[in-house]
Amino acid sequence: GIYNEADILGGKPVVNYFSGWYWASLDRLYIFDGTSWKFFLDYNDTSITGNMVYSMETTDTLALIAWRWGVTGYNIAGKQVKFSGQLWTYEKPEMVYAIIDRQGVYWYADQKKGLVKNSAEMNYEIITPGGPPSNKVYYLASNEGVLWVAPGGRTAQNNNTWNGEGIFYFTGSRWNVIDYTGVDSTLDIVNVAIDPANKEHFFAGSWGWGVLEFENTSLKKFHNETNSSNQSVIPGANVVRITA
Repeated sequence: GIYNEADILGGKPVVNYFSGWYWASLDRLYIFDGTSWKFFLDYNDTSITGNMVYSMETTDTLALIAWRWGVTGYNIAGKQVKFSGQLWTYEKPEMVYAIIDRQGVYWYADQKKGLVKNSAEMNYEIITPGGPPSNKVYYLASNEGVLWVAPGGRTAQNNNTWNGEGIFYFTGSRWNVIDYTGVDSTLDIVNVAIDPANKEHFFAGSWGWGVLEFENTSLKKFHNETNSSNQSVIPGANVVRITA
């Protein structure tokens, strides 16, 4: 393995031992107490230990660590004093970098949301450029001035592309994204159908998980093999593929 992060916390060096990649990572944080290197966090602290650490920034009193499922702040004793995790309605964030400014405002770089400003507890402002979150487009739908984009897809062999970037929509003035992958780990949205009688009511079909029903961009119901007439392509496996 390698040490991919190093910084100074309260005058003491702190490093991260990077031993793998994402799902197989067994990262460990160490601190030098002046005599020897020791675990910075208790081995049983599963919040970060055993997960992938993306970045670490420190102040005199705080180690701010962006890791696989959020951002956690620790004091020099290794005690958790800050956590930002389940920010979004349907999925965990993918924050790869975090800093705190002189005013005590936290800033996060999130791979799906863009720049996130955290000025108070549970107060998050998402700042994104004037465009869709990615350039992946598999299906388009529109109704009453709103454009919907399904960024998922399937390969030439009808396999998944494992896209979990959300559902994009453009209102005429700005792009927005709906995250849904926390719903049964759903990926690959391949089409969108809008209720002609109510533009706020729409359905999103996935390649392998079923149909997500939304109203006012909030999830209303998840339709799969167990609660609808949708049938799995693999009997008993709940692999429901929706086509346009």
